[in-house]
Amino acid sequence: MKLIFVTLVALFMFVTVMDAQSLDPCADASCLVEVTTSEDVINDDAQCSWREAIEAIKISANYFGCIANNGSTTVQLPSGIVKVRLPDEDIVSVWGIAYRNLNKDLRIKGSATGSVFKYVPQSGEDIPASDFIGYKVQNGHELHLENVAIDTISQINPLFTVDGDMYLDQVTIHNSQVSVANPIILVNASGVLDITNAGFLFNQSIVIENKGNLIVDLTTFRSNSSLAMVVARNGSTSSFLGNILVNARPNASICQVDIGAQLNSRNYNVTTDASCNLNFNHDLSSIDINTVGLGSVVEAANLANVQTITATSPAIDLVPQHFCGQVRDQRNQVRPVDGDLNAVADCDAGAYEFVPENPLGNDIDPDADGLGADNDNCVFDANPNQNNTDGDLYGDDCDNCPLTPNNDQLDTDQNGFGDVCDDADQDGILFNDDNCTLIPNNNQRDVDNDGIGDVCDMDLDGDGILNNDDNCVEFANPLQTDFDGDGIGETCEGSDADEVAADAALDTDSDGVPDIGDNCVALSNADQSDVDFDRVGDLCDPDSDGDGIANAGDNCSLVANHDQADQNNNGVGDLCDLDDDADNIADAIDNCPLENNPNQLDSDADGIGDACDEVDNTALVPLQPGGQGSSGSGNPGNGGGNNASSSSGSSGGGCSLNPQLVRTL
Repeated sequence: MKLIFVTLVALFMFVTVMDAQSLDPCADASCLVEVTTSEDVINDDAQCSWREAIEAIKISANYFGCIANNGSTTVQLPSGIVKVRLPDEDIVSVWGIAYRNLNKDLRIKGSATGSVFKYVPQSGEDIPASDFIGYKVQNGHELHLENVAIDTISQINPLFTVDGDMYLDQVTIHNSQVSVANPIILVNASGVLDITNAGFLFNQSIVIENKGNLIVDLTTFRSNSSLAMVVARNGSTSSFLGNILVNARPNASICQVDIGAQLNSRNYNVTTDASCNLNFNHDLSSIDINTVGLGSVVEAANLANVQTITATSPAIDLVPQHFCGQVRDQRNQVRPVDGDLNAVADCDAGAYEFVPENPLGNDIDPDADGLGADNDNCVFDANPNQNNTDGDLYGDDCDNCPLTPNNDQLDTDQNGFGDVCDDADQDGILFNDDNCTLIPNNNQRDVDNDGIGDVCDMDLDGDGILNNDDNCVEFANPLQTDFDGDGIGETCEGSDADEVAADAALDTDSDGVPDIGDNCVALSNADQSDVDFDRVGDLCDPDSDGDGIANAGDNCSLVANHDQADQNNNGVGDLCDLDDDADNIADAIDNCPLENNPNQLDSDADGIGDACDEVDNTALVPLQPGGQGSSGSGNPGNGGGNNASSSSGSSGGGCSLNPQLVRTL
């Protein structure tokens, strides 16, 4: 959940992010450090530069012109160009080192009207590429970049080296390069890179080299480089959903996939060659570059360079809405839009959501309520009265929170209720404020203050030892010291040991699994079944199989089936239907499991029923035994003797055809 990545190189100077837990959104000004100048400086001028803002967050205190405190997590950039120009020696002269280590997770957030990091030298100044160093995310820590652009950068080392977790949302890296030996982003074995609504355009280097874990959704890659854009190394895992990947250079591949690497499609990708092996049901692979429908690269209102698509692109409405949710594209356009005007709004593959021109002015009216689409607050739900109780952009009939303004319509759990008014677990605490959104916990108890409620926290004390293996569940004891060998860690021994033991044994749903290790505290589930491994038991999980479709509307709720294929339209998805063709013959013994053939006719006895057998089904003709034929005259009989000339004779020998089984050819 991107603009243009520019000279973020010197920019962050090997900043190292901390904090193993997920970084919460910055809800108010208390966590912001606001950058007040576009200059790249480190001095006491009462202004706050981006470099000084990062240092202020690092030390949790004011730094030169930047105001910060212990709760500061987010650098808020100003709109427009944010300069990157300080060479390495100037950084060293102030800080004594050429990179910065942070003791907190970090979010760098662009302005709503656009923030672009860019190398802007002073007159006559020429900083060599080697002076730029790069930004490093250490293992166990997070970096979030949101609505930021990086444009026209050249250096030797990767812009980013990821050993921890890095998230890119509405970000663009454009026209940049590093040395041939290095990628722009290097993901090491312990690293995770998660990209959504981003653009990587006309870079002259490998864009991503993945040795760890890579997730890419709704992103556009376009290059004319001789180098692959994505390199997947042995032991790595990569996952792609709804992307456009184009290398316009002849004979240059999009991906390089090493032996032992897993590069998987989650569907709906558009590629101009087969090098990425993205060949799931609705992937469009090896599409001619002229057919992909790429338009011009334009500068959007948020200053990002955006790769557009044209009205003929097969990427338009390719991604079903439940896979993309209600998000915004790279230029901040709300998704989805009904780009093909078929009255069903789905998302486009890639980072650009195509908005069709209305050839009839305001006359197009998909919901037939008498209002043109341009003037309708519910384009696909008829509401001629245009009632809009909360005054946001959506009328009551299509608003997922009709009483609470929410222009983003964000619905994280995709249950049809917007986060700002959703109480999915019915504990009286709304989604945005609930530290355990799917399991009731109105006391919001959180022993380790990690933002995850105890009832759904697998490591309740935050010591790195999961509850089921921890000898002192509620008190951090990473060494698990237990001098007397009684199974209770020393940290728990003493006056509160009984209380701790009691808490550890609490079993609210009486299923034999203590609450501290129960993946479904409120409902009895002794088997702890969790088919999608999201740590929420199937009985409590609104999307048990994790396929993006809520159980209530999922035709196969315990087996992931994004396409909801249902051959016999019986309401049971094919992947979990024991009789797909509804012929009362179980698939396991049905000789045509997808064709209704209750008689199981198999004329050629090849194990494939005639109804689905593409080979000639005519039965083989059995041969009939006959007698030994004589060499003299007479009827040769069924077997036929040789040289027969008389009407009488002994039975012939050998074999003959049974005329009643001979087929007409």
